Amino acid sequence: MSPRTELKSFSKQCHNGQMFVKIFLETICFTEVLVKYLIISFLLPTLSYAHICGSLLKKNLILHQNLDCSHIVGNNSAITIDRAGVTINGNGYKIIAPQADTVIRVLKNHATIKNVDLTGNGTGRGIEVFNAENVDIQNNIINSRAIGVDVYMDQTCGKTSIDHNEIRRSSNIGIRINAAACSHAYHIHGNDLSETNGYAVYLKAKKIHIDGSKGNRIDHSLNGLFLSGKKVVVKNLNFSPADILETPLFISQSKKVVVDNVTVSSSHPGIGLHIYDAKKVYLNRVFSFGHDTGIKI
Repeated sequence: MSPRTELKSFSKQCHNGQMFVKIFLETICFTEVLVKYLIISFLLPTLSYAHICGSLLKKNLILHQNLDCSHIVGNNSAITIDRAGVTINGNGYKIIAPQADTVIRVLKNHATIKNVDLTGNGTGRGIEVFNAENVDIQNNIINSRAIGVDVYMDQTCGKTSIDHNEIRRSSNIGIRINAAACSHAYHIHGNDLSETNGYAVYLKAKKIHIDGSKGNRIDHSLNGLFLSGKKVVVKNLNFSPADILETPLFISQSKKVVVDNVTVSSSHPGIGLHIYDAKKVYLNRVFSFGHDTGIKI
């Protein structure tokens, strides 16, 4: 018998079976019902969350307290979205899974993950999107993971939107998108990727076009952007305020590279702009100061 059914039955007994009892006994019965209701109401969130960790999520999830999935370890995810259109709304609460390979894995289209704290201890992935289209990741805190958001697409090219998240202090990569066959598989806007101990953004796609920072911050990260695609265009970017420790912009394995109105200056040694294995390179108004090597091709 569920807690709510048991409570309903208990209440019915009081009102139907004890009407002849004196008023003070009715008061005692009402008090017992009220106390039992309060206890059950307190326990219900815990009871309803208990089965979620390690499961396939097929309906919307709204958190009203932290969800402790600390027992999920190794190559497992704390939560796997396995039905299209599912939303996880964290309401600012945490999903605690420090030993899981991935906290939230998305396998189906049109998923939304918002307002949830997935902070870790420098290991695992906060969110993984695997061959799922039109996924929205917004207003989350995904600090101190190996990879904050990891997107892989080889069977689909639907857009993943990653907006206004705090993804600081990633030990490897802040945001990684591996969609080699896709041209427009991403929308990255307004994220704080500061202090990444690797590349703040790793982007591999068929065509890459970056015009301005789009409000993304990569301050004091070890490296800035890693870009790889058949055609890569980077325009109107100034890395100077970010003060990247090694290489602000690295472009690899491209048939055509265009870099226009980009400043890659820093107060640290390293390489300002590094282009590797590119057939055609067009540079216009590229400024580099403070590095051991300004531009390397």
